[in-house]
Amino acid sequence: MSTYALRPFQWSDVAGIAAIYAHYVAHSTATFDTEFGGEAAMGEKFAHLKSLGHPIVIAEGPDGQVLGYSYASFYRPRAGWRFACEDSVYVAPEAVGQGIGKAMLIDVIYQAGALGFRQMIGVITGESAASISLHEKLGFAHAGRLSAVGYKFERWLDVVYMQRTLAPAT
Repeated sequence: MSTYALRPFQWSDVAGIAAIYAHYVAHSTATFDTEFGGEAAMGEKFAHLKSLGHPIVIAEGPDGQVLGYSYASFYRPRAGWRFACEDSVYVAPEAVGQGIGKAMLIDVIYQAGALGFRQMIGVITGESAASISLHEKLGFAHAGRLSAVGYKFERWLDVVYMQRTLAPAT
């Protein structure tokens, strides 16, 4: 088991984030992206998240490598949705199973509540048992399932919606 520390996002993390995401685009259904947009696109995405002040948590290994990242941002862009956020959690393949995803998501849940979000939504591929289990362990309830709405790797995929009420900031 490797050691890691959680910390806020830094611009130097973009390459590590991009490498992790590229792996999931190419090898999993954790994302429905079928092509990786590149490091520049990831930089733009994280610049936007940072400009909003939304939580971004990085898991850093002992040699400074990015072992995972997690963030939360608006569930939908319209003003009426401004108190609901959606979480994302990605762990480097070599670091899966070490509790990194759980630690990052706990931190993101806390930060999102402190920012004034009241509900967090998990939008998870139906076959992602580990992600569904992680969300259940952290107090998310099943809120619905959409059948065969995603298509990747020549097959139709379900999406599971999970929801958690966030504690108001004190």
